[in-house]
Amino acid sequence: MLTGEYAVLLGAPALVTTVDRHVVANTEGQGGYTLIGAEASDALARCALEAAGRLDLLERLVVDVSELYTESGEKLGLGSSAASIVAICRAAGVAEDRLLNIALDAHHALQGGAGSGADIAACVAGRSIAYTIGNANWGDWPALCELGGEPKVEEVNIPNDLRIEAVWLGKPASSTALMNAVQSVGFDEVRPFLEAVKDASTAAITAAKADDADGFLSAIEAGADGMERLGQASGAPIVVDAHHKLAEAASSLGIIAKPSGAGGGDFSICVGRYDADWDGLLRLNSRLILPVC
Repeated sequence: MLTGEYAVLLGAPALVTTVDRHVVANTEGQGGYTLIGAEASDALARCALEAAGRLDLLERLVVDVSELYTESGEKLGLGSSAASIVAICRAAGVAEDRLLNIALDAHHALQGGAGSGADIAACVAGRSIAYTIGNANWGDWPALCELGGEPKVEEVNIPNDLRIEAVWLGKPASSTALMNAVQSVGFDEVRPFLEAVKDASTAAITAAKADDADGFLSAIEAGADGMERLGQASGAPIVVDAHHKLAEAASSLGIIAKPSGAGGGDFSICVGRYDADWDGLLRLNSRLILPVC
């Protein structure tokens, strides 16, 4: 998620994109459900196949999630659940024109209705999109478990002059715990910062549509500031020390670093012009860096 974090749950538009990592699913297995690359129950697979109307395929389902986990088995925080559901629905033969709604139904069933579904929509699209959930009015609070309706999805091109990288900060984060921490405080206490995130996301989408690199960079910077202040106001560890260090190093090289998604230490995004010192960023940060599609 490039912009719109947290605020998307209250009806703000989010800008979401993809990285070059994949979940692969097929129904050619034998002897029961097989998950490669992680240890988990079959709950996700059941939700996906039930939504697709093909629970009969469970005993032959093979899902490889290894690209979305570290070698030691840690979840990278790249939306593995969303990618898995979309991959399973495709393996089950769900038609593309029904895929988004079926996958959203599966994800809501898995998470008890929580989550915006933006990661599902990005996996279906396979590219950058502007995403708005279907039934939230700005200011509804709380809205984390009251989502649904028809989302709005619009393809968006990132300005041509800009490069974006996703940087692994080395620590898995719980989006649910972070969202609960933000939700636990009064809306009046965090509303100004959620509005700042919303305004930054709207500005980023507008700039992207206009191929306005300067406007996009300004919006990314404003979104980073909004996330920082939201974390301070709620007490949630949205922006952690590892991100601050990355942001300081990136800034010295002409690059903006911003927390992505719920924050908390898994992935941050770095955005800058192609002529910025990206090689310098790679030398300064030895952790995993993924090109954004």
